[in-house]
Amino acid sequence: MEPIPTSLPDLHTYQTVVREGSFAAAARHLGVTRSAVSKAVRRVEQALGAQLLVRTTRHVRPTDAGRRFAERLSVGLDALTDARLAVEAVVHEAAGVVRLSAPTSLGMRCLVPWLPGFVERYPSVQLDLSFRDLVENLVVEELDLVLRVAFAGQLADSDLIAVRLGEGSMQLCASPDYLVRHGAPTRLNDLAHHRCVVFGQRLGRERKGRWWFEVNGQPSMVEVPAALRFDTGLGVREALHAGLGVGLVPNFLVQADLRSGQLVRLLPDRVTRSYGIYALRPPNPWVPVAVR
Repeated sequence: MEPIPTSLPDLHTYQTVVREGSFAAAARHLGVTRSAVSKAVRRVEQALGAQLLVRTTRHVRPTDAGRRFAERLSVGLDALTDARLAVEAVVHEAAGVVRLSAPTSLGMRCLVPWLPGFVERYPSVQLDLSFRDLVENLVVEELDLVLRVAFAGQLADSDLIAVRLGEGSMQLCASPDYLVRHGAPTRLNDLAHHRCVVFGQRLGRERKGRWWFEVNGQPSMVEVPAALRFDTGLGVREALHAGLGVGLVPNFLVQADLRSGQLVRLLPDRVTRSYGIYALRPPNPWVPVAVR
């Protein structure tokens, strides 16, 4: 069925005339002239190809077609009002579903502990959380937000809106048990002789990981032998706890371990790469309050 070739304001005007019983009363209710009301009703009749109202000097009454149309139109306009209110609730109030993805380690160590306060403050927001370490397409995955840990320049070519939430640095560390058995490196070149636990990198046949430090104020890449590789930061952390090697991990993942002595920071005089934690969203002009 073809849509009615007329405007929503005209339909609303017609419904008001039927409810108020005259053009004059409808005009007063809508705050427009009687002539504007009459023209709007005429446009609706022309669009439908039917007479909807019988006009008298002081009153109007719907024809049979006009009455049937008004009854169904009332249901439709009420549904449109409900739909508009639903959209306004999402756009202007912190309500609705927010679909968010984050790296597993960041989600488990930082996001989950933060949830109780968020849920208490925004009880009408439902969260759909996905923790994974793959880089996702927000549109394909139907996500509202993605949290990402990124180093300088990694987001330069992204067409997403990025909001910086925080920052941190990488920590080179190992367990006391590992250090008792293998000793601690005293310089970067010593890492070539240690069992290194690397994260996320596709290793070639030589099984070399690439760790970044700053040397004389400049970024410097050090190749390390990868005894173990994990695709999640939590896996690296657990391997370090088990005494399986030396690892370079984000400080949010091991801060508590370093304070408790379960892990030991290595080469503290060497500056490691800093990173930013970002919230990424599609470049939409209308952002629901729940997402903001």
